[in-house]
Amino acid sequence: MLPRSLTVCVTLCLWITVLSTHGTFAARTRQDDSFFTTSIYRARCASRCLSLHITRISAFFKHSQNNGSLVWCQNHKQCSKCLEPCKESWDLKENQCQDLCEPLFPKKHYECLTSCEFLKSVEGVKQGDCSAPEKASGFAAACVESCEEDGECSAVKKCCSNGCGHTCQTPKNLYKGAPLKPRKELVFAEQPSGGLVIRWSSKFNISVEPVLYVVQRRWNYGIHPSEDDATEWETVAQTTEERIQLADIRASRWYQFRVAAVNVHGTRGFTAPSKHFRSSRGCVTSPDTRWKQDCAAGLETDLQSVPQR
Repeated sequence: MLPRSLTVCVTLCLWITVLSTHGTFAARTRQDDSFFTTSIYRARCASRCLSLHITRISAFFKHSQNNGSLVWCQNHKQCSKCLEPCKESWDLKENQCQDLCEPLFPKKHYECLTSCEFLKSVEGVKQGDCSAPEKASGFAAACVESCEEDGECSAVKKCCSNGCGHTCQTPKNLYKGAPLKPRKELVFAEQPSGGLVIRWSSKFNISVEPVLYVVQRRWNYGIHPSEDDATEWETVAQTTEERIQLADIRASRWYQFRVAAVNVHGTRGFTAPSKHFRSSRGCVTSPDTRWKQDCAAGLETDLQSVPQR
């Protein structure tokens, strides 16, 4: 039995070690944190709804893995109730599911309620499973209560029991059931109208449940592309197709995109940032007067919204 003073000293040393390495670890795992964004949670929610109604969807579509399945769900009486909580406009932090679903569906709100509860659960519980308590080692095995829920742990780590306390631990089965990332480089095709079509490939992706793709972008203004001066990642689309078309592309910006494949079980994260894309429709070279005016207006807006570092 160790003296009490020695036990306290060991515990303090462990805490100091964790705190001193936290900043470096957080920077190294920043990309892992992108697993846990609102858009990923809501894509899991939508995939669950499509999974529940996939038999009906298949009756209308030879291949249910297309964006028509989302449109069908939005227009189907039961499926649309399930899909309602998956929308960006729903705030689950300030409201209870019952309070949100009942006003919309006074008579029958079971589909809405179960979907809302599922969304709340994936927001609070990270992917993967806790290992057996006796498997914990190092600081993870310390008899301390260093966390109460998964959200208090960095990156993919979960709050797990070690038999005499709870610590943040790397889970097992992290990607069980989750679809593979898109394999090929993103392909850009600029439209004569100024829009942009982005394509990717997931032909080796085998998933029983419907897969949704979350597309994000960031941009920087300037003569040259720069990741250091880029904006934060923002979600621009959620689709079941392996392509999207964007209309709001400005000639004054350098864009990067990334894609995550998501199903009801979760995701394996986003692809690496794409090569930089900049519209070839410049303000000076375009013969279209209206395009020149739009581009100049866009340039003025960009100058006002350049990220401050």
